[in-house]
Amino acid sequence: SMETKKIQLGLCLPSSCEDEDVERIVEQTSSKSRNIEVEILAVKSKHEQFDILKDNTFQILGLVTAVVVILLIAGTSYDFYLTCGKDNRNMCSSVKCTTYTN
Repeated sequence: SMETKKIQLGLCLPSSCEDEDVERIVEQTSSKSRNIEVEILAVKSKHEQFDILKDNTFQILGLVTAVVVILLIAGTSYDFYLTCGKDNRNMCSSVKCTTYTN
């Protein structure tokens, strides 16, 4: 029985080469060997322009960062509210909060 192995092959080609050209080159060069059978699963061209806003990793990191910033602001605001609340006006002067009274 034939053992199946997946390999990634990197080729440096001119930007005029298209995905079909790459498939044809790999098929033609591998057809000369009797011991292996090559099946191309995907061709990923680096010539295409990369858009960071469409990158899943960037989107997830951006979302996590936004959540952390929102929680940081909420926590700091709540801490100041507790420190500078109506019952703790003396402590408020030490943290330089401004209070308004009627």
